[in-house]
Amino acid sequence: MLSGTPIEIARTLTAVDENTVRFFHKSVNEEMPNLDDNGITLTVDKSTGKVSVSPWKNLPVVENSGSGTYQVVSGNYGINTRRYVIEYNYINSSNKEMYVSVTLETSEN
Repeated sequence: MLSGTPIEIARTLTAVDENTVRFFHKSVNEEMPNLDDNGITLTVDKSTGKVSVSPWKNLPVVENSGSGTYQVVSGNYGINTRRYVIEYNYINSSNKEMYVSVTLETSEN
């Protein structure tokens, strides 16, 4: 049985290309020396709204464990919200498989 404690932290989404963003996994400091071991990429298939999840470089994301959805939610005053709902498993430093479920939202105008 999985158990855990929900946390809320601010993450910066950085565009990698037109369909891909990256962010820092967990609550690690968002500094470049931490990126290779703690970076996650999300790639959006705009035709289906599906999101693929993969490591930026070294984070041990369990193959084929990542999935998600992406949508643009219309907001007030012409400000839309981009919402990513994703799940993935990774191997922690104790060699234990951990589950992550994340909702990321960004605003645009």
